Amino acid sequence: MPLDPSQARADLEVQLTDTVRISRTAGQPVLDPVTGEPGQTPTTVVYDGPGAVL
Repeated sequence: MPLDPSQARADLEVQLTDTVRISRTAGQPVLDPVTGEPGQTPTTVVYDGPGAVL
């Protein structure tokens, strides 16, 4: 019996009960002019959706 890829994907996605977000840094942190401390580092979200934390 051949494997139906779309059905296999649907069966696996049912088991992905966590929501995950994968992001990358997108530059250098901006320095706070008052304290001189680095602020938030800008990021770009690469993936946001169902997943599994193993």
